[in-house]
Amino acid sequence: MTVPASISGPAALPVVCVVKFRGGKWSCKCPALLEYVKPFPKPDPNVVHAIEAFHSRYYPDEASTSPEYPWVVHETEGVTGLEARLQGYELTWHWRMLLPSLRALETSVSSDEPIVLCVSQIRQWQLMSCFQVHWPKSLVSDVASYLRDAKKALLRPPVFGRSHRITRMEVYAAFYEPTTLQRITKALGEAKTDEFRRAHILGRHDCYFRIEKVSYNARRREYTVQMQQVTDLEPEQAPVELEGATTAVACRPYGLVYVPQFPALTKEHVAPRQLLFSSDNYCRTFEQVSCVLNDPTARTILLIAPPGSGKEDLSTILHSCRRQQGVLVTTTVAGLSEEIAAQRLFGFPKERMQYRVDSTTEGISPKRPFQGDLHDGAVFKALGGTLVIDELDKATEGVRGMLLRFLENNDVAVPGTSIVLGIPETMRSLYVFVGSMPRSAFLQLKPVDLWSRMTHIIEMQHPLELGEATERLRAAEDYLRLFWIKNVQAFFVKERLLNPSGKLYEPLRERFVEWWSFFSSRTVGEFVCAEIANTLCAQGQPVPSIRTLRGTVSRCFNLLFYALLYHKSDDSPLEQWRRDKDDPLKELSGLLGGTSFPLPNLGVSALSEVRSLIRSAASIQV
Repeated sequence: MTVPASISGPAALPVVCVVKFRGGKWSCKCPALLEYVKPFPKPDPNVVHAIEAFHSRYYPDEASTSPEYPWVVHETEGVTGLEARLQGYELTWHWRMLLPSLRALETSVSSDEPIVLCVSQIRQWQLMSCFQVHWPKSLVSDVASYLRDAKKALLRPPVFGRSHRITRMEVYAAFYEPTTLQRITKALGEAKTDEFRRAHILGRHDCYFRIEKVSYNARRREYTVQMQQVTDLEPEQAPVELEGATTAVACRPYGLVYVPQFPALTKEHVAPRQLLFSSDNYCRTFEQVSCVLNDPTARTILLIAPPGSGKEDLSTILHSCRRQQGVLVTTTVAGLSEEIAAQRLFGFPKERMQYRVDSTTEGISPKRPFQGDLHDGAVFKALGGTLVIDELDKATEGVRGMLLRFLENNDVAVPGTSIVLGIPETMRSLYVFVGSMPRSAFLQLKPVDLWSRMTHIIEMQHPLELGEATERLRAAEDYLRLFWIKNVQAFFVKERLLNPSGKLYEPLRERFVEWWSFFSSRTVGEFVCAEIANTLCAQGQPVPSIRTLRGTVSRCFNLLFYALLYHKSDDSPLEQWRRDKDDPLKELSGLLGGTSFPLPNLGVSALSEVRSLIRSAASIQV
């Protein structure tokens, strides 16, 4: 079902693929794919090198020379061998899960806001989403960058899981699309001997499929899908923009993914949520989250995560990537008495109760549509949405018993009254109970019957609790890169340092654009993040919390910014460096990037002071 087209812009000609259902199996045929490969009687070495770099790093137990792999078929059987296999290949489970979405497309497809399928390859993982997005009518310089950041309206929950997608015939053929092939070649040249980045050229890329037209032939039992593909190769190498200023080489993490969300209002488009999939521990957890999102029977979720693992994002995704009508409400019952916990969860003001409830033969229930009130308990504020109850393992047995009774009966005894309000099934929230106690100990907490009411259990390992020290450092550096670029952007936005405001301000604006470009650059960001990671996550160090990494980045940025802007000491190496250099920011950036020639004494001293400031931000004595 992978149907490539030129990534030069929206005007690229669409191509057609045919999806068939026969003998209980779904298969696909895309003749246009072969046209890309025909000029190559043998595999292009750049494509093979990029695939094998990914394959050897993330599938080390599998030989890269399997006779079934497309680059091997291309080598041994030529284009004719690929052609035979491209005439009808079976769809992966990821695509089969999205097939029901085709029913909504059969009648009409909007040209301005088409249905788009997105496939994100994340090392050995794959995320698939289906959404509507505004598609630019005119050519833009980089359609992929536009689509990455554009507001979207999710149409079905995302699908996430293990992937061997890069070894599929249709995907291999798509890499021969001329522009994609050029970018693969260019990326390999830039990566040079960096094996990690070489593995990410194809191991981290996004493909957007714009659905042009869908029709169904009942007699043949087949769909004909006309679509257009745009490939975002190496999204972590994309430029960043702020207030009209752009920098081409930015410090982006390698595992960042833009996850679309369901809109709160009909036809609303919202910005995608940025999630970091650099850790396989996080990916394994998100696979469980994806199963919950795609299970209509999900009602009560137990989310177990160690302290400092960044579980807040998962609670948000369980709400924003699931169809719902209400809002996300988060509360805690840790250490509360039953009376206070009941008021916090089930409070319902008596004064206006008669205007907000319906009485039927089946009992009393909240009136539809129900609008939550500031004085309502969390259960009523979250009706139709998601209620997250944090630190459940720190609640008393009595409070957990109260929650068990609530889940058993789906009704609420309003505190301070004799009224019992029933919660209709169509108004029930998704209940997410969160705690950090180990699973074996968690499920022994009383009352034990409470855990039998959980429809799903999601257990998360700390994202940095990885066996290999090098992998732990890699994951930590990616978290730090994410926090660094966000912190830099937020600082210049908050201080309005790039905002044009007249001729008098223009020289200052130009200067601050240079500062922003300096701090946003990959050279500076990666130097800072590597230093922090080596300080906090080196061998023998305890695993830091994600919150610690975020706080360290914030402190580090402020220390460096003000030390470079105006140093308190005239004798400081950084201050001397600034005075002695014609373009100190540019030259300091080269210094941080590592130079091939011996550094002068002043350069050595300046570099040492930068390291000292970074370690100071991480509370390390130097």
